[in-house]
Amino acid sequence: LADLRQAPIDYWALGHIHKRQTLGDGTPVIAYPGNLQGRSMKPSETDAKGALVVECADGRVANVRFHACDALRFAALHADVSTCADISDVLDELLQAAERRRAEEGGLPLVVRATVDGRGPVHSILARPGVLPSLLEELRERSAAQLPFLWWDALSDATRPQIDRDQIRER
Repeated sequence: LADLRQAPIDYWALGHIHKRQTLGDGTPVIAYPGNLQGRSMKPSETDAKGALVVECADGRVANVRFHACDALRFAALHADVSTCADISDVLDELLQAAERRRAEEGGLPLVVRATVDGRGPVHSILARPGVLPSLLEELRERSAAQLPFLWWDALSDATRPQIDRDQIRER
C-alpha cells in the first residue's frame, strides 16, 4: 500500500480478487472492483457483483460508486427454526427466508445455499437419515416454477437439541 500511495496515480484498480473491497483511507483510491457476475457459492463469489464507476472532475477522482451488473446472485441463507414444531414449519420458514432474501437482492434470480439453525424440537427430526435430502427436494419442487428463478443449491443443519447438555453438565 505504501508503494501505491507514493505513485502519482489517483485510482488503482487491482485485479484477481473477486470480492469487492477498497484498501486504505481512499486517497488515492486503491480498490479491487471484484467481478461482474458471481460464479459459485464461494464466499468471494456471493452477494452483489458489478463494477466500480469512477467519476472524475478537473483531472482528479471525484467519486467512486458501485454499480451492480449481475443477472443472478449466489447467496447464503440462514433460517432460525427454533420455534418450528415440524418439518412443514421448517419448510415454510425456509421459503419465507428465501423471499425476504430475494426482496433484499432487488428481486434478482437466486441460487441459495441454506442453513437451518436454532435450538428446538425439530433438531431430532432433522437429524434423522434422509430428512434433509427430502426437504431439499421439496424446496426445489416448490420453487421450480417461480419467477424470478430460485434454485436451492444445498441445505445444511446447524440446529441443536432443545436441552443444552453442556449447560446442564456445568451446573
